[in-house]
Amino acid sequence: MTTHLNFRLFEFGAMEYFDLDDVYYNRVQPSSGVYDIHIMQCSGLTDKNGKLIYEGDICQKDEKLYEVRWVKNSAKFGVKVIKSDCVLTRGCTFPIQQYVKEGSTECSLEVIGNIYENGGLIEQ
Repeated sequence: MTTHLNFRLFEFGAMEYFDLDDVYYNRVQPSSGVYDIHIMQCSGLTDKNGKLIYEGDICQKDEKLYEVRWVKNSAKFGVKVIKSDCVLTRGCTFPIQQYVKEGSTECSLEVIGNIYENGGLIEQ
């Protein structure tokens, strides 16, 4: 079984996304330099609407907001609580797997933005 890692690039100058394979194989050419680009890895999961979930995405469930992040010390994706009625959970990071439907790659979360284009959601 072959695993294909999926990445996307966000170019700050143009405020747009590129597929890493397209950039690597010169199918597209970002306009700004390497310092204006951020690489995000796909979690391999989809939200409740079928949209792929990437590192840096902002997700919502039951009036709570989460930021998808790569958790280095456990080597897996997690979600950091950025908005919640419960003060004790704000700022905590939980494994994203707890939001995945058993036997599938679909999460109960909904992607509503990302930290690059919708940073104001994090500051709420």
